[in-house]
Amino acid sequence: MKNFFKSASFKLILSVITVLLVVFVYTKIFPDNNFIENGISYLTVHFQRGIAWVFDKSGDYAHEFREKEDFQNENERLQSEISRLRDKTIDYYNLKEENESLKNLYGMKEADDSLSFVKAAVIGKADASDSGNFAIDRGSDDGISVGDAVITEKGFVGSVCKVSACSSLVRTILSADSKVGVIGVESREDGVLSGNLSFAKDGLTRMAFISAQSPIKIGEMVATKGTGGMYPKDLKIGKVTKTAYDDHDSFYYAVVEPFQNVKEVKNVYVINDFRNKGKIEILTSQDTEK
Repeated sequence: MKNFFKSASFKLILSVITVLLVVFVYTKIFPDNNFIENGISYLTVHFQRGIAWVFDKSGDYAHEFREKEDFQNENERLQSEISRLRDKTIDYYNLKEENESLKNLYGMKEADDSLSFVKAAVIGKADASDSGNFAIDRGSDDGISVGDAVITEKGFVGSVCKVSACSSLVRTILSADSKVGVIGVESREDGVLSGNLSFAKDGLTRMAFISAQSPIKIGEMVATKGTGGMYPKDLKIGKVTKTAYDDHDSFYYAVVEPFQNVKEVKNVYVINDFRNKGKIEILTSQDTEK
């Protein structure tokens, strides 16, 4: 028993009883000033304020989260709309370009209704030279054959030199291997359009074998002659920028600037049929006098 009164448990019980007695006496003496009730009230009020603050902040965060989510959704919608408008813009300019091409080709068809075209897209360069030779995505399955003329709405750019089932190689008018019978539209001076390495670097070609007293003029348009049965006649090619003499090969020539920048071609038309294709035209004396 003596040990109990000395134990920590007894001391704790005694402390609690003492506190309760003090509280009891204090409440009896000062009934209107109950510090316990005030203490509990103080704690309760601050606890409630804390809970209210937490809920308030939670509401703010939830609102900000919803606003952020709405903003992201709206941004995604606007980005999608911008992408759609860009696609429509591309389609518009592609359609506009195609309409211009068809308009020019329709003019050619009116002049010669025997012309037959195959539209093709350039799919790559055929070699690393300055000639600008390129490959297209159409071949024998599309009715294309070696020797067919290749044009754009701006003019003649070359001819098909190799064909597979679904693709072809085009040799351009800048190539030294290209040989095309041509004529000055005004002067009626004829010659052979053949590329030259030094001119090809600048996107130019030349009309070789013109006469020493050539009447061809600077600025005159050059077109296909069409007498060899390879190409239709009067396919526009370019304009003369100057005339000169080749000391090495001993002939006069005219430098020709193509209407179409051959190295920037993206889409072409292959003329796979026309009237008198493969037939050599025999010129009369009246034709040569023109």
